[in-house]
Amino acid sequence: MTFNLNITNRNKGDKIAAGTMPAVMYGAHANTTSILVNKIDFKKILSKAGETAIVSLTGDSTENVLIHDVQMDPVSCEPIHADLYVVEKGQKVHVNLPLRFVGDAPAIKLNANVIKAMHELSLEADPSKLPHDIEVDLTKLVDTHSVITVADLKLPAGAVLFHVTESDVVASVVAQSEEDLDAAVEQVDMEAVARDEKVKAEEVAAE
Repeated sequence: MTFNLNITNRNKGDKIAAGTMPAVMYGAHANTTSILVNKIDFKKILSKAGETAIVSLTGDSTENVLIHDVQMDPVSCEPIHADLYVVEKGQKVHVNLPLRFVGDAPAIKLNANVIKAMHELSLEADPSKLPHDIEVDLTKLVDTHSVITVADLKLPAGAVLFHVTESDVVASVVAQSEEDLDAAVEQVDMEAVARDEKVKAEEVAAE
């Protein structure tokens, strides 16, 4: 899915109009350019596209870009600046795609816990083929021996993995740790304890 964002070139000293946000556009073969974007439009695109979908610029530029980095206000958590990376046709990009866990693991009914070992995948791929995220189907975890590896995921066509291999575990199942086994196996006989205490008391009294 492609998103459109209107931009205006920003010259040094230009004031930032209300409702706009400064950004910078750059690339391997593109000049670094200061621009302004509509903050509301940018926030909508950021929430839907994240940093993995192509954004087509309109206005003072018609480049295709990826949202490469966003600076947030520490108090309001509102975006205050963005880096837009110009993508050339046929060029692959290196991104971290978030993992989205869906479904319920049947193994949970066996008194087990699901362990999520990864939350994103680092890979290189054609930006036009990048999804917003990668789905991880937890329903495949049917028992305490089940695992989901990178090989089980649907990756973008032609993607090259970084820092991980197809055999690396994405999610697995472990049995819940038992409490003190002695306590679980053998319950304390309180009546027997009471009888022992009574016998000891009687022996002391007899002395």
